[in-house]
Amino acid sequence: MSERETDVRRGDGGVTRASLARWVKAGLMTREQAEAIEAFEAGAAPAARRVPLVTEALGYLGTALALGAAVAFLGQKWGEFTRGAHIGILGGGAALLLIAGWLLRRTEEEAFGRLMSVLWFLSAGLAAATFALLVPENAADERRTLLTGIATSAYAGALWLFRRWALQLLACFGGVVTLVVGVIATGWEHPPVWVFGFVVWGLGAVFLLLGRLGLAKPAFVAYVIGSCALIVGPRVSEQDWTLFLGLATGAALMAVSVAVRNTVLLGFGAAAVFGYVTWIAVRFFGHTLGAPLALLVAGIVLLGVAVLTARLRRLTGRKEPAAPTS
Repeated sequence: MSERETDVRRGDGGVTRASLARWVKAGLMTREQAEAIEAFEAGAAPAARRVPLVTEALGYLGTALALGAAVAFLGQKWGEFTRGAHIGILGGGAALLLIAGWLLRRTEEEAFGRLMSVLWFLSAGLAAATFALLVPENAADERRTLLTGIATSAYAGALWLFRRWALQLLACFGGVVTLVVGVIATGWEHPPVWVFGFVVWGLGAVFLLLGRLGLAKPAFVAYVIGSCALIVGPRVSEQDWTLFLGLATGAALMAVSVAVRNTVLLGFGAAAVFGYVTWIAVRFFGHTLGAPLALLVAGIVLLGVAVLTARLRRLTGRKEPAAPTS
C-alpha cells in the first residue's frame, strides 16, 4: 500500500475519508470534488465525470421548455377548470415531482442529486399553491396565509430534513416567512407595512444565527439567505427611517464578518452599505445638491467601501494562530 493511500485510509497526517464525508455533508464541497481529492491522495487519476456538464445543462433546458409549455397551456385553460380541478392539477404535479425526486435518492451521481433538489424545490412550490386552494373560499386572507404557511413549512421542512440541500433550505425559509406573516396578520388588525419588513429582517437574522450554530445547513446558503433578508427587509416599507436601518444592517454585517471571518457576510454588508448610502444621498440631498453631486457623493462612498472591504477581507482571511503542542 502506498504512503498516500495510507494517508487517505488511516488519516496519518493526510486527508481521511471521514473528513471528506463531513465536508460534503456540511456543503463545503461537492461529492465529485471529494472523490477527486481522495483519488489524488491515493495516487490515482481523478475519476471521469459520468454526466458531462453540457448534457446536464441540456437536460435542464429541456425540462424547463416542457414545463413552460405545460404552464402556457394550463394558463390558457385555467379559467375553464373548477376549483377541484385546480387542486388536482397542482397537487398532482407536486406529488409527481416528489416521487420523481424520491426515485433518484439512491444514486451517487452528483448531477442526479442536483436534479432531485430542483424537483423537490418545485414540488414545494406547487404544494404551497395546493395548500392555499385547500383553505375554504370563504376564509379570510389572513387565515389562508397562516394555514398555507403552516402546511408549507411542514412540507418543505420534511424535505430539508431528508436532504439538507440549498434549495430545500430556501423553500423552508419561504414557508416560515409565510407562516410568521400569517400569524401577525391574523392577530393584528391592519398592521403597518413596516411590520412585515421587520419580519423578513428578523428572520434573516435568525437564519444567520442558525447557520453559524450549524443548525441550518448548508451553512453557506443560510448565510446568503439571511444576508439577503436582512438587506431587503427594511425596504419592504418605503418609510424614510428604514433606509437608516438598512445602512446600519450593512455596517453590522461587515463588523460581524470580521469577528467570524466570513467573506459572505462581508460582501453582502459592503453591498448594503453602498446601496443604502446612495439611496440616502439621492433621497435627502438629490434636490438640494443636484443629481450630479449626489452621484459624486455615491462614488466617493463606493471608493470608501471598496477600501474598507479590502482591509476587512484581509482581516477575515487571516488565519488563527496554531495552538501550541505539548
